[in-house]
Amino acid sequence: MPRTGTGSSAEGVVAGAPRRWLGLEGLVLLAGALTAFGALGQPWWIVPAAILAPDIAMTGYWQADRLVMALALIWLAHIGLDRLLGTGLKYNDRFAHTHLGDRPDAR
Repeated sequence: MPRTGTGSSAEGVVAGAPRRWLGLEGLVLLAGALTAFGALGQPWWIVPAAILAPDIAMTGYWQADRLVMALALIWLAHIGLDRLLGTGLKYNDRFAHTHLGDRPDAR
């Protein structure tokens, strides 16, 4: 039954126990990812330098800045060029092995 009245819960917003479970899930994910990162033996300065990178990348949603939009369009053009040339997401075994197949001409 939908809520009515002047309650603080907006429609479609998770509240109560499910919200607490989602918070716990976030804590477990954060702790697990940082534990796995530590096992890789990489320098810890990378974490604060990169942990906000996805949020910074979303600044195009937060403001209608023409430069941010232009950079996003260039990024999309780069993806299009990669696909046109038959390159793509690289597998870790060799550079020429991509999600679009093997590129025998790549060295």
